[in-house]
Amino acid sequence: MALDFPNSPTVGQIFPAPQQAGAGLWQWDGSEWKGYVGSTSVANLSTKTRVFTSSGSYVPTAGMIFCIAECLGGGGAGGGCASSSLYVLCAGGGGAGAYSRALLTAQQIGASQTVTIGAGGVPGAAGNVAGGNGGTTSLGSLCSAAGGTGASGIGVANASQGGAGGLASSGIGDFKASGATGIGCMYFQITTAAGALCYGTGVGASSPFGGGGLSGGINSTGSIANGGAATGFGAGGGGCNSSQIASGNGIGGAGSSGVVIVTEFGYFGQISSAIPLIRGMLQGMAISMSGGATNFFVAPGVCCDSTAVAMMSIAASWSKTTATWAAGNGNGGMDTGAVAASTWYHVHVIMNITSGAVDVLFSLSATAPTLPSGYTVFRRIGSIRTDASSHMVLIVQNGDEFLWGTPVNDVNVSTLGTTSTLFTLTVPTNIQVNALFRGFMTSGTAQDVLITSPDELTAVVDTPAGNRTAFPPNAGSGAGGSFTLNVRTNTSGQIRAVASGASTTLLIATYGWIDTRGRLL
Repeated sequence: MALDFPNSPTVGQIFPAPQQAGAGLWQWDGSEWKGYVGSTSVANLSTKTRVFTSSGSYVPTAGMIFCIAECLGGGGAGGGCASSSLYVLCAGGGGAGAYSRALLTAQQIGASQTVTIGAGGVPGAAGNVAGGNGGTTSLGSLCSAAGGTGASGIGVANASQGGAGGLASSGIGDFKASGATGIGCMYFQITTAAGALCYGTGVGASSPFGGGGLSGGINSTGSIANGGAATGFGAGGGGCNSSQIASGNGIGGAGSSGVVIVTEFGYFGQISSAIPLIRGMLQGMAISMSGGATNFFVAPGVCCDSTAVAMMSIAASWSKTTATWAAGNGNGGMDTGAVAASTWYHVHVIMNITSGAVDVLFSLSATAPTLPSGYTVFRRIGSIRTDASSHMVLIVQNGDEFLWGTPVNDVNVSTLGTTSTLFTLTVPTNIQVNALFRGFMTSGTAQDVLITSPDELTAVVDTPAGNRTAFPPNAGSGAGGSFTLNVRTNTSGQIRAVASGASTTLLIATYGWIDTRGRLL
């Protein structure tokens, strides 16, 4: 279905209106049409082109899902030439750099990759000197392309070969191609003082993104004609030219440096309008770790921030350590201060709305983490706990359900009586969750036990009838009753228990909790 968008839309205008079957909705934001869902604009899958002409670092744009990386090696230089009273000397042109291309996911790229730009070959010096080779261009170890070879120099009675192109076999990529070879040249003897003409010889090889340097070429005046420098990227330099009446030596033309081009595909600038895409939305972003480790991982996903002004996404698994927060995958995640032993922390996805950068940190606070400069919105996605060595305790998450790798015995009392008592379980604090626990009670007499949430009013066992959790199946014989419960805690991680009589033994092992993480608010 083709859509004929209005030529002069107004800001906020929705098209098509009314909506057509099979057609999506779009909204004009003053500069472009953006996808529209309900009352919220959302980012569309789009592209960005990043061009690197000098060595440095490639940091993916926030929201990038995958990219195509292209590498072009540096071009070789043209050869130098010596002077001669008997010959016309024409040096060869340099070879072009090889080309490689690779399709890479955000997970393969990670937080960043080192960009190395292969330098263009250094011109063959005056005299019978070969041109320098071009350097290798690479994006980390994921994509690379070899540089072209410099042409040989030329003296009396020897020919000059053009430089070979960079070899595809030396590169890394899904698609690789060798560079073109520079044009070679020759010498020949002349008898007139007028010099000679050299057409079409000694020209540097062109590349996909650059033109080869010209030869010294026309030299009818008897002067030294140096080789021309390559233009653009990855091309070979031209060879020099001298004739019988010239005095002195000539130099070759420089090869041009390589280039890295990264074409990114993703959801960029995922900032919603005043109303979020879906208030409370949280999809993916599960937390995982290995027991006893100093780092944890957040799975790819998307969520709405806690103030409902922005959508935030993570395209690939994100790792954070217990060190102080630093931007990027694999760096520290603590918002402020040092990580303590046996302590609960809350994990937040954070966003710099201006740049669109999304990251992860953890904090003692569930509702007000200390945000790095430039980051203004956040969303809590779960909670983690350290052990006595300040390492991560193993937690296994499935959606809203979090399970301990090993259950924790939190309650072991033999004096539970008719006064309601709060017991603290090993579940996140400063928030309310539903604790998951198993237990057992025993009593020498016919006593029952009632376990409730602190959010309920204090209750009496079996009032009203049936309001009890467990009872001994053989009252008075010392036998016990077992139970498995899901009970809402207070913000201190506590539940309440009471017995129908004195001297009741209660044991509880906490095996996990349920945390909706703001999805239902």
